[in-house]
Amino acid sequence: MNPENFAAEVNLECNRNLQASKPARIQLSQEAINRLIGRYRGRWEGELLEAVMNECGPFDEPVFCYRVGLVWAFPQFRDTLPQYHQGALNLERAAELAPHDFEPRLHLAQAYLLANLPGQTLKVIDELRAHAEELNLTQTNEPDLLFPTMAAYLSMTNLPNAAAVAQSALQKYPEEAFSVLSAASRAYLTYDYFTNALESIEAQLKLRPDEPNVLLGKGIAQFRLRQFQPAIESFTKVTDIETNHQSQLHIKAAFYRAQTYVESGQLAEAQADYEALQKEFPMERAIYLALGEVAYRKKDTNAALRNFQLYKAGTTNAADLKAINDRLKELKAGAH
Repeated sequence: MNPENFAAEVNLECNRNLQASKPARIQLSQEAINRLIGRYRGRWEGELLEAVMNECGPFDEPVFCYRVGLVWAFPQFRDTLPQYHQGALNLERAAELAPHDFEPRLHLAQAYLLANLPGQTLKVIDELRAHAEELNLTQTNEPDLLFPTMAAYLSMTNLPNAAAVAQSALQKYPEEAFSVLSAASRAYLTYDYFTNALESIEAQLKLRPDEPNVLLGKGIAQFRLRQFQPAIESFTKVTDIETNHQSQLHIKAAFYRAQTYVESGQLAEAQADYEALQKEFPMERAIYLALGEVAYRKKDTNAALRNFQLYKAGTTNAADLKAINDRLKELKAGAH
């Protein structure tokens, strides 16, 4: 064996464990870790694993198969396209090699869901539930299983089954009610069942009335149901509770509130929200687009032109460029 072939070294050690009826997972020596870091220094995990496999071939060890599956199915960076099939193959192998590990199977179900294979998702979840004792599953795992189960049904527009599994989980695990409701609310919001989401969220708020993440979800459901004034009130509660203007929660609530003001025709309030956000994040280009839209609706041609042109300056997407150019052309024609 080539001493520089890290994957072969890992696979050999794994195979020895299996032949000795030991767990397949290997324990890397510090020397091996140092060698790996030294050879591929400065690369993030996905690049490192890809570089190793390009040089040494695939891994066949549960931890490395699991990590490779995560990197391919759930990439860390937006400009990296997921490879669900390759990810699922590695997650499947990780599950085979480590039959008592919960995480590879859970992520396999999620990968199938994202690959639009809800039937496969439900199959994996059924297998998880059937082997709950061997996998040491407890009631705290129920929300992890509930979301992909509901999501699979909702992706097939099977609302009755989705609602039934949520109700069953609530009845079976009343002490986990808030977490179960959180999973249900997230599933309903993800698949645009906003009336159901709002019902689930209201049940959460009975348990924790001032939970800001839940209030954000409530505002989103209300916004999508065109209940604009209640949505504004929900988003305002979030910004009142989460006073750190740099936090993702505050930012999301402020953006959604501004958008709600726009849709409800409260343009002065929308402009004030967007301008406050712009002071916090002066380099955020999306705010130029939003302020341009507000000015356009207010028939403030100069402000609309200025903001749309500032947005256009950093735009490379062809569809965005066409839409902005069309809007600029319309505004310039109207200015004469």
